[in-house]
Amino acid sequence: MGFPVRCGMVTNVRGKFTAFEGILKLDGKCPARSEAYLSVPTCSVDTCFPERDVHVTGPDFLNAAAFPLMSFRSGAILHAGQDHFRMAGYLKAG
Repeated sequence: MGFPVRCGMVTNVRGKFTAFEGILKLDGKCPARSEAYLSVPTCSVDTCFPERDVHVTGPDFLNAAAFPLMSFRSGAILHAGQDHFRMAGYLKAG
């Protein structure tokens, strides 16, 4: 699961979480009733730079020692035109 992060207002840093699990329940008749759940170990960051990974998982950012797991639960799925939808939800670290 990849991500970009703006670094120093100069460049984007790309990375990924190498471990995650989740459930996606799709309702084809009414997509707004679909649901998503995801959990990610915060220590599974990989930016292709080991020193940066240590910094990102440390107390300045994710603080993986205190918050070993992030979780996401969908709250709403909104129609965004034709066959496109946007998902909003709740992100928790703990």
